Amino acid sequence: MSQGRPTLSEAVSRAVLVFRSRGNLGFDSAGRIVLVNAQTEELFAYGLDELLSHSVERLLPELFREDRLQQTAASTESSEWQRGR
Repeated sequence: MSQGRPTLSEAVSRAVLVFRSRGNLGFDSAGRIVLVNAQTEELFAYGLDELLSHSVERLLPELFREDRLQQTAASTESSEWQRGR
């Protein structure tokens, strides 16, 4: 999404996600949660303030978190190498 004031299509997309009957999350490129609807809060038993700006790994069972973090790090390194960094 753009910085500052959202465009009309961004506002409509956000409204559709927030008011869906199923749980929905939106995250930024760093994997931080930026959009949560009420169904997601209920599903994971976290409040909005406990989800927004936190890593998506927070929602994974502890058993899987370390693997996910390693996969994310490896993917990021690979992408940076391919771009010539």
